[in-house]
Amino acid sequence: MSVYPLPENGGCGTVLCMKIVIVTPLFPPETGEPAEYVYQLALHLKDAHEVHVVTYAHHTIPLEGVTVHSVDKHLPLLKRMREFKKVLSDVAKGADMIYAQKAAAAGVPALQVSKRLKIPLIVHFPHDEVWERLRARGATVASELDDSATDGATFYEKMLGRAQKKVLRG
Repeated sequence: MSVYPLPENGGCGTVLCMKIVIVTPLFPPETGEPAEYVYQLALHLKDAHEVHVVTYAHHTIPLEGVTVHSVDKHLPLLKRMREFKKVLSDVAKGADMIYAQKAAAAGVPALQVSKRLKIPLIVHFPHDEVWERLRARGATVASELDDSATDGATFYEKMLGRAQKKVLRG
């Protein structure tokens, strides 16, 4: 952790101040649980810490005291993933921790960057997306992240499940 001088308009104060990188697939004006949750989290952390948000977005709502770095979600998938990891790598240099919202879209690049830069990683895993997709189709699923849960899964759902497991196992 780093100790920074007290700025006049909030941010890092006389207590220990951390550089926190929040990685999320959604950020306002996008809607949905991850977007609002991360917005509120950044809002609460910004007065005591240096906060950066890395997200997939075409445009974002500015949040005073928080630096938002976005990768255009309209880019082709592989180019978007490469760009996201590059932006995250650049932003995370010197960070005290990386916080990833959701295991696959944010967690996989966050895990790779945190291991390479030796930065602690926290993953907020609000739900198992594969389990929810299978349940919505009426599949019988024993438990979340159960290997049998992917028996009736599409190729995408199987890949998503593998990504979630990789992140959660670190």
